[in-house]
Amino acid sequence: MNLQNFKIAIRNARKHSVMTFAKIFGLTLSFTVIVFASFYAYYETSFDDNYPDKDRIYRVIMHGKLDNRPVDMAVTTAAMGKYMVDALPEVKERNRIKEQGNSIFIKNERSFRGEGYFLADTNFFNFWGIPIVSNRENALEDLNNIVIAKSFAERHFSSVEEALEKHITFNGANCIVTGVFDDFPKNSHLQGEVIRNIHFTNASDNDWGSENLHTYFKTHQVLTDLDEFSFKTTQMVYRNREATFDPDAAKSLQDLKYSNETYLFYSAEPLKNIHFASHRFDNAKTSNKMYVYGAIVLALLVLVISSVNYINLSVANIMNRNKEIAVRKTSGAFPYQVIKQFIIENLMFWFVSLALALLLYFLGAPYLLSYLGLQIQLTGLIVFKITAVIISGLLLVNILINLLPVISASSKGAVTLLSGNKTRPKHAVFKNAFVIIQFSISTLIVLGAILVNKQINYMITKDRGYDSENVMMITLWDLDQSKRKSFVEELRSDPNLKSVCTSDVYFGEDPAMNSCFFDVVEDENYFHTSHMICDPDFLKTFNIEMVEGRFFSNDLSNENNKMVVNETVAAEYDDEKSILGQKIYYGGGDPYEVIGVINDFNYRSLHHKMAPLVIRRRDNMGNVFVKINQAKSEYAVSLLKDMWKDYHISRNFYYVFHDEVLASQYEKDRQARKMMLFLSLISIIIACTGLYAISYHTIQQKTKEVAIRKINGATMLNIANSMAERFLLLIILSFVLVVPLSVYLSLKWLDNFAYQTTLDSWIFLVSLGALLLVSILAISLHVIKAARRNPVEALRYE
Repeated sequence: MNLQNFKIAIRNARKHSVMTFAKIFGLTLSFTVIVFASFYAYYETSFDDNYPDKDRIYRVIMHGKLDNRPVDMAVTTAAMGKYMVDALPEVKERNRIKEQGNSIFIKNERSFRGEGYFLADTNFFNFWGIPIVSNRENALEDLNNIVIAKSFAERHFSSVEEALEKHITFNGANCIVTGVFDDFPKNSHLQGEVIRNIHFTNASDNDWGSENLHTYFKTHQVLTDLDEFSFKTTQMVYRNREATFDPDAAKSLQDLKYSNETYLFYSAEPLKNIHFASHRFDNAKTSNKMYVYGAIVLALLVLVISSVNYINLSVANIMNRNKEIAVRKTSGAFPYQVIKQFIIENLMFWFVSLALALLLYFLGAPYLLSYLGLQIQLTGLIVFKITAVIISGLLLVNILINLLPVISASSKGAVTLLSGNKTRPKHAVFKNAFVIIQFSISTLIVLGAILVNKQINYMITKDRGYDSENVMMITLWDLDQSKRKSFVEELRSDPNLKSVCTSDVYFGEDPAMNSCFFDVVEDENYFHTSHMICDPDFLKTFNIEMVEGRFFSNDLSNENNKMVVNETVAAEYDDEKSILGQKIYYGGGDPYEVIGVINDFNYRSLHHKMAPLVIRRRDNMGNVFVKINQAKSEYAVSLLKDMWKDYHISRNFYYVFHDEVLASQYEKDRQARKMMLFLSLISIIIACTGLYAISYHTIQQKTKEVAIRKINGATMLNIANSMAERFLLLIILSFVLVVPLSVYLSLKWLDNFAYQTTLDSWIFLVSLGALLLVSILAISLHVIKAARRNPVEALRYE
């Protein structure tokens, strides 16, 4: 390899500048997408890698059917963990976690909010291998001990040392900060700033009735047969709970079913699977594996588009250089020398494109990630390794896709090349095929982008069964009962506010859940349900309709043993018999009388189908909802700010509208929508860049034909139409070929959603229109320029 090869490569690049630009531009964009997709996929799949015993840590999940309704939950009973350690020799230790939402601290008469608060067993830090600073042997040993994250300590106590052993008021109780732990990594499914002893809530280690916490366990060795372990775990559960069969007589999981319509199994979920899990009652930081796979597949499709585009341009470039190749062969050049020259040129384009792609990514990544709402945090070593793999893979692909056209050109004789026999019919077939492949893939991506956008808009705008507009939400858990009651009553007395209610649930987020029983505590009467606690004005504030019976009443003070249920619960009780006046045993404890049935409303995101919900009454809970007139929003904010001062609430004034909480439920979907839009634009740009260059090459070959047609009286419009027609027909053919596949994939994708939009015909028409429009723009410059050219100058060509 000598300098002469590079000089020739640079000279040819400058000579065929349109082709050069199209190659480098297309490769740069596709390489940028591949770099982004690789970093994103690595980060998402690296979740929970930081825990020392990650391969031996599992979580218990509960799945099966209840009355033929699928059950898939990440919660278990309090007794599960204890009995697993005793009954299953594979299990080394267990750790249980119970999420509690957010928390309120009061230190030196000033309150502040803790983001993410959960309860855990005292072996939490040893179990997970999380470093902790503490003056005690076990920082979670006593019920009034709390442990906080390092960033939280530095933010509110100035340092770790200052935070230790400090007495504070935490959610209304006197507590001591007994430890400071290293913050959870961003790529951990566990997230939180405050941890407290799980027995603070009087949770019994022998409670088999309430599934309301997460059970993790660590094994001595990696489990090789998860199905066998699931069988042994389920068998253990039924040994300790009343069952209508002998669990020890079972030989398989199927033998542990009550019936095909009602059964529950308990399985081990590996730690590494949690981030991509989708269970009910799971507050872990999760993602949808479909989005990761989608990013990889779309990046590969963009690579295919750019590769096909590059081959097409390379073939066209080689045909333009037939005489150059012939002269070199006449001068004594061997085929391998011709091949080497083209390989050097291709590698030059490749390295320039990759360098530009890496520069473009690292300069634009902060803006792109901000636009997509993503977090990608990788160390320098990881970035280097991923980049090395990308370079190796793309280098191999680049060499393979360019060998065939180069070998084909170098194998031809000099006489054939000099004769001008360019085998145009054969080349035209390949060129047309390449254009069809490019635009077929682009069509698929564009259709996908439109459908994703339509589905997400459908979920966001679909009627949820209640009025969510103009509801302000504030938290007052740090006020004592009397002050909170006074605060709420003062709001209710203001004539400028429509309605005020309180609840234990930060309504819009997933409510807690529990086990319930119809009529009597027996297994056949069991059902699993979400539950809320609220006051009588909840119905009015959110404009929820009653189906049967009544809601709680402000005129009645003693309704703490009453319950309201949704239509799903009523249907599970008996489709023909009214549930009004019947008893429901909540958590297997005291009975509640059902006084009313409300309409089914989507209290969870529309990713989930309607599920059972029971509502109990308590007044003056800590989450306050204020229904306002839109025109009075500034007044309401000002009023709340003044009351914040009057009641001496020391933490910063904070409120959020209920619509904003609902919108946060679709964060991942919005990311997918933006990513699809981004990749569809990239694919169209690459395809049209190739079309731009190919049209330039094709029109150059038809220069004399255009001149003769103009001399014979053809108008500029006639010539432009005839030249553009072939390209547009290829695009339409691409669209027609890909429609059946796109319909199939679209329907399969929509099956992942509980509530689905429709696959309307306008989606396909808009996609076709968009592709035709950008394609016309891509080729119009060359077509118009050729049609306007002086025929005398054109006849001198060649």
